[in-house]
Amino acid sequence: MHKRPWALRPSNFGQPVITVIGIALQDSDPEAAARKLIELAKRVEAVQDGRIHIEKINAPFLSKNGCNAGGAEFGAGIKYAIDQGWLDLHESGTYVRLLSPGDNLMSY
Repeated sequence: MHKRPWALRPSNFGQPVITVIGIALQDSDPEAAARKLIELAKRVEAVQDGRIHIEKINAPFLSKNGCNAGGAEFGAGIKYAIDQGWLDLHESGTYVRLLSPGDNLMSY
């Protein structure tokens, strides 16, 4: 049987939390979702001008075999990453670019 990279565990508030490779994702924690999205984006080979097609991070984030997160977490994570200056989302919504602060994101 496949070992999943995530597991459900109880939170301090009695609601389950999805733990993905050491990062807990909750509806109320867009920072954790943003950090996971940055981690996924760093694994993708960028195309022209540093573009990363959104589906390259969307699919593993939402996949039942990946993070198994929902659309709300994805949206909150993208918004948080943009607000923090970690990602740039093209107006078409088809691709993102990692911005330099994302390089040091996982160090703290």
